Amino acid sequence: MALRELGFGLAVDDFGMGYSSLAYLRQFPIELVKIDQSFMRGVPEEAGAVEIASAIVVMAHTLHMQVIAEVVENVQQWTFLQNIDCDYAQGWYLGKPMSAVDMEVVLRANILSMQGVANE
Repeated sequence: MALRELGFGLAVDDFGMGYSSLAYLRQFPIELVKIDQSFMRGVPEEAGAVEIASAIVVMAHTLHMQVIAEVVENVQQWTFLQNIDCDYAQGWYLGKPMSAVDMEVVLRANILSMQGVANE
């Protein structure tokens, strides 16, 4: 049985660095690429970082893949990612690391608040 049929997907971490290669995008059923932190650290101040991050998002979307950016540390980076239609982001600006117990509290609170909206 194919992994996708079992609900699994493949992602390329640290896209644009080291062993991550454009060839992987053709060889494997990749669903998501993760923009390497070295590019995000330069956004939005460095033109080269902005151009690479933008190109990764456009290329991934053209290939019907989603994109996640890591190391989002400020509102300028967050705004940039929203403007280029990046699908997901992670980093200290969006939320600090937390324990499993704390994460459960956050998730339960969000579920309850969503149920309240649905009941209105």
